[in-house]
Amino acid sequence: TVRRMGDWPELWLDIENPKLRDIMGKRIKMAKDAGCHGIEPDNIDCYDNSRCGKSKSAQKDFNKWTVDYAHSLGLSVCAKNVNEFMSDIDYDCAVVEQAFQYGDYKDWKSFAEEKAVFAIEYKTSYSCSKADDYDMSLIYCDGSDDGYNNCKKKTKMTHCHKDSSLP
Repeated sequence: TVRRMGDWPELWLDIENPKLRDIMGKRIKMAKDAGCHGIEPDNIDCYDNSRCGKSKSAQKDFNKWTVDYAHSLGLSVCAKNVNEFMSDIDYDCAVVEQAFQYGDYKDWKSFAEEKAVFAIEYKTSYSCSKADDYDMSLIYCDGSDDGYNNCKKKTKMTHCHKDSSLP
C-alpha cells in the first residue's frame, strides 16, 4: 500500500512489505555501482505521520536494515530530519532541514558532537556562529527569503563550516 504524504508530491512506501527490501536493496546497490559514497534516505519517520499508518518499531526495523545493508556495501548513510533512532542505528551523519527556523537544532547537539550534521535552511536569516555553537555545517539560501522553492533555484548558497579550510 502506498499513501500520499499530503502537501508534498511524494508517497509513503509500505515499509512492512517484504518486497520493498529487495527493491530498495537494488537501488542502494545501484548507488554504489554508480560511484556514490553514501545515501540519504528521506521520509524515515512514517510512524510520526497519520497518513502513513505504520508503527515506530516497523520504521526502526526498516531504517536499521537500510543502514546495515548500505554499510555492508561500504556506503555511508545520513539520517534525514529524524534523530529518533540515533542510539540504536549507526548513522554516519545527518542532514537536517530548517532546524534553525523551527528551533529543533538543539535536538541534534549530542549527535553533532560525534558526527557530521549538515543543516540546510531555505531563508537568509541564519548566522554561522549559531551553527558553530551547535557543531553543525550550515548551508542557507543567500539573497532570498522566499523559502524552499525559490531558494533551490538560486545559484548562490552560503556555506558555513567550523573548519575554515573547507570551501
